[in-house]
Amino acid sequence: MISKRLVNHTEPENIIVHGLAIMLMGTLLATLVHFLPISLQLPAMIVCVFVILFGTGTALPNCLSLALTDFQDVIGSAGAIFSLGYYLLVSAATYGMSAFHNGTVLAMPIYFIALGIIMLLTSLRLQK
Repeated sequence: MISKRLVNHTEPENIIVHGLAIMLMGTLLATLVHFLPISLQLPAMIVCVFVILFGTGTALPNCLSLALTDFQDVIGSAGAIFSLGYYLLVSAATYGMSAFHNGTVLAMPIYFIALGIIMLLTSLRLQK
């Protein structure tokens, strides 16, 4: 709903960059959760995950929309192929997270920061 409103005023490429920046802010906040007392870590992490998912949810639909613009005549098949690629990437990221996990709250935000920086740099590079 917010992304739909933003499209009326802003280019989708800028929305993607802003969404990724929000995601990175959420991951940086999640990194700070590691230093909170144990009793506050769960509620703080839930808020951070919400911010991360908000940023991702803002960027992802715009990415898919831009990716599918040239495939209007085969939108169903193209959407299915892009969805397959998305789920393969999510599976690979989840596997990477499981290999990187060390039993602390700190592993997830550091992993997400690395992924977020890669996505943000890639997005900025593709805009040029």
